[in-house]
Amino acid sequence: MSPTKCLDGMFDADCVAFGGTFNGEGTTCVAVNCTPNPYDQIGSSTGSDLGAGISASQIFEPASAAFDVAILDNFVFDAPTTIMSIEAVVSGWNGYVDYTGITNYTISVYSSLTAAGITLVGDVYSIDIVTPTLPTWTGAGTLMQFDINVSLPAGEYLFAVIPWNNFGTNGQTGIVQSNLGEGIYYQANPAGGFGFGRWQELVGNAAYRLTAQ
Repeated sequence: MSPTKCLDGMFDADCVAFGGTFNGEGTTCVAVNCTPNPYDQIGSSTGSDLGAGISASQIFEPASAAFDVAILDNFVFDAPTTIMSIEAVVSGWNGYVDYTGITNYTISVYSSLTAAGITLVGDVYSIDIVTPTLPTWTGAGTLMQFDINVSLPAGEYLFAVIPWNNFGTNGQTGIVQSNLGEGIYYQANPAGGFGFGRWQELVGNAAYRLTAQ
């Protein structure tokens, strides 16, 4: 179990019942780093650290490209850091069925809100991933893990997970809001279809978790 306490000999269901994260069959505590993750805005695998809201993050079909939108949250690194994965809790509304209707995901890292307001392709890093890993999760929405490998100099960066989803068949997608974090996150809509400009500041946090090497 992780991140703050480890118990050997636990089954998956027992670990989840304790609010832990199952690290796989045969994993021993000696091999697990139980240091709390400073870049964790998801928390318990039960979803108890998240709110009820969802903020739109989606690449629409070409006819609706003016509405392409991303949820960004900022993370600060005091020293050069390599990010090995980003997790996000994805959900939807307005005709959303489930994550199987999503075709792929863009993971972007931006140097600034200005950069995100120009294009949703990250100016620091961007990758398209078709199939995420689905860690154990009993909360609302779907917890997804995307393996990446990006080395960042010390500084502040904005991260986004953007599902590619056809509105006509699977509604709207977004990132679930979290109660963990500094209380500010952002939404970028470069083409301005939603009417709030190229980006806007929101109150709350995005359900993102980074794993650093």
